[in-house]
Amino acid sequence: MRFRVPFSDWIAEEDVAHPLRPHLVAPHFNCETEAAFEQWRVEGRMLLYRYSLYLAILIYNSFLILDFIYYRSYFWTALIVRLFVNTPLALLLIYFVPRLPSRSREALIASTHFVPALGLIYMSRGSALWIGEAQAAIIMMQMFISHAMRPLFRYFCVTTGILFSADILFLSLCPELDGPTRGTYIGLIIVTTTLSLTADYTMERKDRINFLLRQHNLEQNAQLSAVNDELARISMIDSLTGIANRRAFNSAFRTTWEEAMQKRHPLAILMMDLDFFKNINDRHGHTYGDAALKTVATALRDTLRSDSDMVARYGGEEFIALLPGRTLAEAIPIGERLCSAIRHLHLPPAEKGELCRITLSVGVASVKPSALMLATDLFRLADEALYSAKSAGRDRVCAQSGSLRSS
Repeated sequence: MRFRVPFSDWIAEEDVAHPLRPHLVAPHFNCETEAAFEQWRVEGRMLLYRYSLYLAILIYNSFLILDFIYYRSYFWTALIVRLFVNTPLALLLIYFVPRLPSRSREALIASTHFVPALGLIYMSRGSALWIGEAQAAIIMMQMFISHAMRPLFRYFCVTTGILFSADILFLSLCPELDGPTRGTYIGLIIVTTTLSLTADYTMERKDRINFLLRQHNLEQNAQLSAVNDELARISMIDSLTGIANRRAFNSAFRTTWEEAMQKRHPLAILMMDLDFFKNINDRHGHTYGDAALKTVATALRDTLRSDSDMVARYGGEEFIALLPGRTLAEAIPIGERLCSAIRHLHLPPAEKGELCRITLSVGVASVKPSALMLATDLFRLADEALYSAKSAGRDRVCAQSGSLRSS
């Protein structure tokens, strides 16, 4: 499931002026956006977490070499703790962490260094040299966790705070350390903890800003796409009548022609022209003529019964219909039905309540498209049929038969 959060909902109500809280607390969104942020962030982080932990296991266990060379009295303890306690725990984390709910997952990521660090503190007791090694390892683990695994800041604060307190307490009570050495170690752990928390906070804040920018770009792109779709739709509609325009018809005709040619189905078109429409414009004005065109277009669209058929305004008072899968014998009755619908159509009343009538002449042509045919010749046949209908007295349907020229 992908989250899409409206831009206005990205921030909590109290944070409208500051999408990311600038004071020193964990940056946080409202609940829905926080869930979207965590889901966006988790995929890459889980891959990074897995490989980082493999690397950490390798580095962590490589210290066994130093343990064997310099601390042989503690070597077997170190071997057991490193290989048979901490390493299995790390492998379990690699397996289970990506499968856990978000809160449990983040808590375990933030505490990845917790157990091995406490183990180092425990193992280093009784030896000033080993305490130094343990402190160096704890420092490296803290920096590694904050930079490589990048836990959420609020979780990292808790686990780092517990580890910091435990280490400070251990160093303060350790009898093997003299004052200057103890002060040095405590100073190092304070600096390291501060740097780790600062780095983690900074990287999370950067991730949140990148998330906001990404969401904003997604929303802008979606809005732009919707505007483009609307513009494309508008460009295919005749602005006066509300039916398809010539551009839309030509686009649909090209697609239908190719499909009919592949499936070897017939294809018919009806060329239609309103009879003596110029007289209506001259007598009642163009405003009335426009209203009449709207009424005619609606009647033509509503009279076509099949969803696959299409009627469009071809220009002026000319209309055209596309009838996929229709033979000439099937297309002629459709033309008759359209012609009858316009003949019995009640146009809007003209000035002084005068009732106007209008009629329609229709030319019909149908072919089975093939690679040897020119699509333009289908229009030629329909146009010739329309001319025949006009010549024969108008208000009628004529069908033109003839051969199509080869391409």
